Amino acid sequence: MKKHSNLFIKRHKFGVAVILLLFSISFLLMPLKPVQAQAVPGTDVNQAVNNILTPIWAFLKKAYEKGGAAAFQKTVRTALNKIAYDTA
Repeated sequence: MKKHSNLFIKRHKFGVAVILLLFSISFLLMPLKPVQAQAVPGTDVNQAVNNILTPIWAFLKKAYEKGGAAAFQKTVRTALNKIAYDTA
C-alpha cells in the first residue's frame, strides 16, 4: 500500500513539472509585439488622474466621517447605559 502511494506522488510531481515546462515554453513560441501608448488629443494626464481620484477621495472622506460618527455614538450609548446601570 505504501509503495502505491509513493508511485502516485512521484507521478503527480512529474505531471506538474511537465505542465510547468510546457507553460514556460509556450511563451517562447509567441513573439512579443511592441506596444505604443494611445493618448487622446486634448486631454491632460494630470487632469484625467484628478478626475478619477476626486470622487474616490470624496467617498473616503465621507466614509471616514460616518465611521467616526458611528464610533462616537456607540461610545456615548455605552457610557450612558453604564451610568444608567450603575445608578439603578
